[in-house]
This record gives sequence, structure tokens and C-alpha cells, in this order.
Amino acid sequence: ISFLANEKLVKSLADCKATAVIVKPELKDQVQGAVLVSSNPYLSFASLTALFNDAPEPLRAIHPSAVIDKTARIGNNVSIAANVVIGAGSEVGDDCIIEANCVISERSFLGKACHLHANVTIYHNVVLGDFVNVHTGTVIGSDGFGFAPTREQYKWQKIYQLGGVRIGNRVDIGANTCIDRGA
Repeated sequence: ISFLANEKLVKSLADCKATAVIVKPELKDQVQGAVLVSSNPYLSFASLTALFNDAPEPLRAIHPSAVIDKTARIGNNVSIAANVVIGAGSEVGDDCIIEANCVISERSFLGKACHLHANVTIYHNVVLGDFVNVHTGTVIGSDGFGFAPTREQYKWQKIYQLGGVRIGNRVDIGANTCIDRGA
């Protein structure tokens, strides 16, 4: 299944080998095979991809190897996988999925229905809004590059990054991303 969203590519319909093509109504007669008509072919294609998503559905449970501080608050209907660590004073909202080996440090907050893929690290005082999707290997809230030169040659004074990180609602963060905290 393919789609045509760019009007400049209309001429390629003649050679298209797709089983079906999603096109705007005015282009339906130019498709050689099966045609799906949509006022927004790209959006229709995006919706259609959900039918073929074969990602495993996590169990809604807390794995026995997870280490969760007694002061952390865990919402309802969560999935917390093996070797997850959740620090003191942190909160995990309802319907969150936290895959294996994630670390959520002290006083951090995950809103409703967040998904942390495997090996994500959330430092202290980080806030994620609702429906935030964080892919594997991401680090949020680490120190940024902050050093001030001293009077001595090749000596530097660390500038502690005292701010936090706030991510809004419905954000998708790609794999191996680093989002540093503010100074």
C-alpha cells in the first residue's frame, strides 16, 4: 500500500506497482490498480500503519526485580519491567509503560501514559507531561557543558547545572537523545 501526497509525483502513478494507492479524489482515475480515496492521503496512510503495528503489548504489572523507593508514587495500570529503578519522591502516572533497565531518579514526574523504552535514564527533578514517548538510550536531565576558566592554565571550575527539564504533553523523543538540564 502506498500513497500520493505530493502533486509533483502524479506522473509516477502510471508505473506504480503497489497493490493499492491512497490518493485524493481528483486522482482516482489515474491509478492502475486498487485505489483508496482520501482528502488527506498522507494522514490516511499514517492511520493505516497502526493496523500493521506488531510491537508487543507489555504486561500491566511490576516486575519483581524493579527497585522502587517506598516514597515513590506509582499510578494505576502501569507496566514496570525488569531492573527498573525509581527514586525517592518520584511519580509515575497512570497507564505508563517503563521498559527494562530504565532509571527514574529522585523527584521526577511522569505524566499519564508515558512510554519509556528500554535503557532510558531520567535524572532528578525532570518532569514529563502526558503521553510522552521516549525511545531507547535517551538521557534526560544530565549536566550540560558548563565550565568557567580559572586563573591557572588548563584548570576549569565546574558550573553546576541547577535547573531541571520540563517536557510538555504528546512529545516523541528519538533514540539516543540527550536533553541536558539548564544552568
